[in-house]
Amino acid sequence: MDKIFLAEVFSVVYSAGLDDWHPDFQNTADSAYNLLHEVIATKTFLLLLKARQYRSLKVDASFAGDAILLRRIYRHFVFHYLLKRSKLEAAKPGSVRRGNEASKAYKRRSALAVARAEHAKKEGFPMRVIRLLEDPDAHSDDEQDPTGERYRINNKAYRSQLVTNFIRKLDSHRLEAKARAPYARLL
Repeated sequence: MDKIFLAEVFSVVYSAGLDDWHPDFQNTADSAYNLLHEVIATKTFLLLLKARQYRSLKVDASFAGDAILLRRIYRHFVFHYLLKRSKLEAAKPGSVRRGNEASKAYKRRSALAVARAEHAKKEGFPMRVIRLLEDPDAHSDDEQDPTGERYRINNKAYRSQLVTNFIRKLDSHRLEAKARAPYARLL
């Protein structure tokens, strides 16, 4: 999102007399304070949508004129999703961050599973091997090191060392093949 539009959102919040956008979960969605937040959120959402600031999210703009739908989406997001996360964080501090990190790790693992399985198919491996590689749960979790520059690969519990060695060798071959490909950036 362009910084100019983000600044515009903050100026709308400030112009409404609020120091920040912080709905009151202790009150109803229809309280004056929460309605003000709803109006700010939906109006700035529409502003950013018209300015094409949500292109990367592939938001369907055809629903922009449906105020009832926008209200339902907003209220679900705030008074269900955010409220649930807020309660979880209050009960177990740090749990939301840990959940987000776990989700990112699973997405990386899923992408790696796809890449490994596709490579195995190209190399003519048996279907039982390809099916194993297609399962994200067959791949190790990883986590960023404190510098944020690399990932540390964790050992997969209950996985045979033979399978671990095979996957590492497969990765080595896959990455070498990718580097040798004339159009490596397209792989």
